[in-house]
Amino acid sequence: MIIEEKFTKKEEDDIEFQEALEDRFKGLEDENKDLKERLHELTMGQNVLPTKGELNEEIASQRESFSRLRAQLMYSWSCST
Repeated sequence: MIIEEKFTKKEEDDIEFQEALEDRFKGLEDENKDLKERLHELTMGQNVLPTKGELNEEIASQRESFSRLRAQLMYSWSCST
């Protein structure tokens, strides 16, 4: 025997409203999770970026290496002629 539940129009509207709220809440939870993950990715990315001082040190180091290589190259060319 199947028992059918009978709801009033107000009860049906309340149930639909509650389901809509639950769906919206679930959607907001998912959106919040996505935003937290994105914030974490952005924060981690910023921690990986070098500071201006670190960039300047690297540039100075590479200029120094380039100058040494250029001097060696000039010397080897002068010896070969």
